[in-house]
Amino acid sequence: MNTKQIKAGAVFSYLLILTNTFYGLFFVPFLISRLGQGEYGVYKIIASLIGSVTILDLGIGGTILRYIAKFNAEKDEKQLSNFSAMGFIEATGLSLIMLAVGAVIYFSLDRFYGQSLTAEEFAKAKQLFLLFLIVLALSTYEKVVFGIIAGCEHYAFANLLKLLRIVLKIAISVVLLLRISDSAILLYVEIGLLVAMMIAQLAYIRGKIGIRIRFHYWDKTLFGQSFKYTILTFIQSVAVQFNSNLDNMVIGSALGAVEVAVYSVGLQLYSMFEQFALAFSDLMLPTVSKQIAQGADNRQLEDTVIKVGRFEFMALGGALGGFIVIGKEFINLWLGKDYLFAWKVALILMVPTMIPLIQNVCLSVLRAKNKMGFRTVAVSVMAVFNLLITVIGVKRYGSIAACIGTATGLVLANIIAMNIYYVKVMKLHILRVFGGIFARTLPCCAVATLLLALLHSFVPAGNWMIWIAKVICFVVIYGLLLLVYGLNANEKQILFGRLSRAKRK
Repeated sequence: MNTKQIKAGAVFSYLLILTNTFYGLFFVPFLISRLGQGEYGVYKIIASLIGSVTILDLGIGGTILRYIAKFNAEKDEKQLSNFSAMGFIEATGLSLIMLAVGAVIYFSLDRFYGQSLTAEEFAKAKQLFLLFLIVLALSTYEKVVFGIIAGCEHYAFANLLKLLRIVLKIAISVVLLLRISDSAILLYVEIGLLVAMMIAQLAYIRGKIGIRIRFHYWDKTLFGQSFKYTILTFIQSVAVQFNSNLDNMVIGSALGAVEVAVYSVGLQLYSMFEQFALAFSDLMLPTVSKQIAQGADNRQLEDTVIKVGRFEFMALGGALGGFIVIGKEFINLWLGKDYLFAWKVALILMVPTMIPLIQNVCLSVLRAKNKMGFRTVAVSVMAVFNLLITVIGVKRYGSIAACIGTATGLVLANIIAMNIYYVKVMKLHILRVFGGIFARTLPCCAVATLLLALLHSFVPAGNWMIWIAKVICFVVIYGLLLLVYGLNANEKQILFGRLSRAKRK
């Protein structure tokens, strides 16, 4: 395990989260103010629609990462070189397919949104769709490059570039949008940054990692193995993208762009919450792959899930508890009363997502063992439930039906079905896992949330200063509870040992 790279990657991952949080808190209101609800809603509709085309990349990034991690662990330089080149060949083919499918959708846009959007909004939608297609094609290559770097456990550089990309995107976009109020600017900036970052990544792969991306021969056996993994990943991606983008697409078609603008704020908040867990657990696939290659038993894998899951719950539990109590107040201060519905959307999605997020390393175990079949079936069923509830319910009950549909699918697939699979098939002791994760951390989170609720009842909603004061009180109380009671001996050693080393330096 490359501990230094994992730690550095984790640091940059959480810096990335903070940057994305800044994006959501400050850049989104800026966008809405410059573009207006209508154009911002159109932008989110097309972003969701293009997400349905994204599935055609067949999860190539995850496949590249898995096999590069495997070959890197085996020190197989020839396979590293050849498989990397095969990845670029596959990316070219996939990009052409996505462009072709995108062209078909482009000429069918009027069927979906010709009635719900104004003439001006529809013209903008067509322009944005073409630009999104270019971004999509470039992103396919970028996923290959990122997979190579992450598979070789160079997390710090990979996440540093991600961080730099979003910082530059925000900075350049703000400057340009102050002059021209046009959502297309966001995509022009994205295209330029994608090209620049890929050049930097390729230079790093050759110069620092030392991989010469050269096509030696078409490895039919390896392609067959990776293709099987890719297909399962693809089907999952279909379901995940379907769940992620269905809501905005159906709401946009049935209720219009303004309704999407409000709903998408709730999705934005949910996405921030989700990234807290994914930022670290995504770093664990190469580590888990090595553990399995070295003959680690289920007990050792469970210990890894618990170790990561405890830190994830400390962060997510606190975030959820705080959002339940003062999240509505935050949205009111942030965007105004017109967006308060976003609190319900985010909360309905956050609650059922908590369990799968804190045990997300279990998915890394499945990927490393190439046992993603059941997961694929589960998320596909989840997508079906979401579709039925959303399509039937939106016209009658409004956008609340969309998030209920998504939440129902999450409970059935990610909580019930997957945990049965972990116990019955993978032979993981899930109760031991949850017991290890929640031991001492759950009481700390519950007490801190109750105390925040008590404080909130005595100090009603006011201004930003009052809200920030509540957040500080909550963080201090929660942190003290964790230090005094929640953290185990190993976690305290990690924390205080790191602080001691920093002081000595």
